[in-house]
Amino acid sequence: MLAGNQAALDRLNPELSGLNRELGRLNPELGRLNRELGRLNPELSGLKRELGRLRRGHGGWR
Repeated sequence: MLAGNQAALDRLNPELSGLNRELGRLNPELGRLNRELGRLNPELSGLKRELGRLRRGHGGWR
């Protein structure tokens, strides 16, 4: 039983190492995207408010 478990772990280890490298590569990119989304979020909230105002007829144009 233990030998079978060890063999399975030995087979998985290179794959897990590869996944770990890939996650390390993606992490800075995901951090950059997260910062960009944080920057855009207030702008989007402002646009949604403006659209709501325009739909209610309080805007300068229609």
